[in-house]
Amino acid sequence: MQTSQDGAPAPQPPLFIIRIDQAIATGDLDRAAQLAQQALDAGEAHPLAFEGRGRWNLRRGQLKDALDDLQRAHALAPKSARILCGLAECLNAVGRPRMAILACGDALTIDAALADAWFQKGLAQLQLNRPERATNCFLEAVRHDPGLAPACAQLTRIDHPPE
Repeated sequence: MQTSQDGAPAPQPPLFIIRIDQAIATGDLDRAAQLAQQALDAGEAHPLAFEGRGRWNLRRGQLKDALDDLQRAHALAPKSARILCGLAECLNAVGRPRMAILACGDALTIDAALADAWFQKGLAQLQLNRPERATNCFLEAVRHDPGLAPACAQLTRIDHPPE
């Protein structure tokens, strides 16, 4: 059982938050979006609700809506490495790699082992035509999560100029 700073039991998050969090963590973005929309319709302005809907919009290519939701999630939970990583993914998708690198840097300050943040940082470096930096990021991603197939795939695609 978690406790608060005063030693009292920490309150459990509402069930809808637990369910959204689980759906996002397992990659079930359809379920996360459904639960998030229900929560938002009920007036629950929780960062995980915005994150769930934002990630779903990102996957559907609704980039403006995704960016709006992920920015709102970040405003409500600025210390969430996972939300920062989702924001970085969206920033990469809308062609803002420098901002994506900043978001990844913030996420990695919170959790240096977050493989997805290393991966997104690598994608941003590729957009900026920095293959060596991208390679280093993808290697870090794979070091933290050897099963991260997209990072492994990127490592095989990068052309390095001859030295």
